[in-house]
Amino acid sequence: MLDSEAVTTIVRLGQSGWGAKRIARTLGIARNTVRRYLAAGGPVPYRQPQRSSVLDGHAAWLRERFLQHRGNCDVVRQQLSRELGIETSLCTVERACRGFLAEREVARRDTRRIQMGMKLARFPCMRTLEGFDFEAQPSIDPGQIRDLATGRWVGHGQALLLLGPPGVGKTHLAVALWREAVDRGYTVLFSSAAALMAGLTKAHADGRLEEKLLQLSKPKLLIIDELGYLPLEPAAAHLFFQLVSRRYERASVLITSNRPVGEWGQVFGDAVAATAILDRLLHHSQVITIRGDSCRLRDKRRSGLLQKAAAPTPITSEN
Repeated sequence: MLDSEAVTTIVRLGQSGWGAKRIARTLGIARNTVRRYLAAGGPVPYRQPQRSSVLDGHAAWLRERFLQHRGNCDVVRQQLSRELGIETSLCTVERACRGFLAEREVARRDTRRIQMGMKLARFPCMRTLEGFDFEAQPSIDPGQIRDLATGRWVGHGQALLLLGPPGVGKTHLAVALWREAVDRGYTVLFSSAAALMAGLTKAHADGRLEEKLLQLSKPKLLIIDELGYLPLEPAAAHLFFQLVSRRYERASVLITSNRPVGEWGQVFGDAVAATAILDRLLHHSQVITIRGDSCRLRDKRRSGLLQKAAAPTPITSEN
């Protein structure tokens, strides 16, 4: 391949009326090379010739086996012989699988990121949306849950409230939506309401409240589970208000509770503070109220361990 100065000279001489034969003889360059540059009017990009391979047409099979065996091309070569009857060299397999290396590295990093997210989030269990029984809870709109799984609400810093009696699947959905958020690169922290408030109360007593609030404001999604199940400390409402205010319109909050928002004044023991908390939570939020029987108790009834309460026998008066 000629340097740019030689190519410029060939083009300039051609524009001056010189023929390819004269230019070739004068510059000591092959005549066909001169003709090629004259036809192109400048540098000609080098194109590496495409070589056919015995593996052409087997890209999907190679990709599956390459990722399955974690990039071990020698094992892939052996399976080529056993499954497809193709005998080829290790170099040929490595060349054919070269494009899958980046994909494998991305998959490895995603797996490590999800594992790290699980460790940091401190989840009590692992749940997925695929494992949720929507037929058992007809009050839940599957389309709304699928939309939440996209993570757009987390990106917009919105709040999500999952309300309903115990056992209807609130925590299951919260953990499943956490997994979807982590898959999309968001940082998540999970805590029960009791543990969260105990941590805030202790930090306040130790003079480290600002440090604790800063720590809780960093995750893109904060999941607070079981708000309202256990009584809170007297100062909980004001501490919770500071946390919500710190995250308001900056980062998302997901709260599960067995109490409707109208009863949160009783939950916090302070109606004024509860109103201020809800004012911020409900401004940019989605509220899903789940109605139905407890999944756990329903399974017990199916196994015969529990029986539904019998209807009361009407009392009749005898005249």
